[in-house]
Amino acid sequence: AIMIIEAEFDDEGNLIQETFLKKEGAPEVIPELAKG
Repeated sequence: AIMIIEAEFDDEGNLIQETFLKKEGAPEVIPELAKG
């Protein structure tokens, strides 16, 4: 399974939370900016 955490931005467009694609059981977390 893949856990997806959506990116969030404040009113000024500053990154609050990155989007992470994490494969279940995998130690690495791959950050991907998803501004939009």
